Amino acid sequence: MGSVYEGAVDPAIRGLFASSSLFTREKCGDCFAKFICSGGCSANNYHYNGDINKPYEMTCAMMKKRIECAMHVLAERKSREN
Repeated sequence: MGSVYEGAVDPAIRGLFASSSLFTREKCGDCFAKFICSGGCSANNYHYNGDINKPYEMTCAMMKKRIECAMHVLAERKSREN
């Protein structure tokens, strides 16, 4: 965004981050995990896709699998309590 040493901030980059959110990431619209991962890491998104608003697919797949496994573990635990 700028330089911490010089105290300079690029207003265009600041604006890009300020306008970026879960709701600006098109691929996140119908995703069941969107409120947990919030569209992934902006740095990874930029590094792999050149755009902070385009989620990195590998991260998406991993997050979805983590959530599915966590839900399975919770359901299994609940079923054993009964």
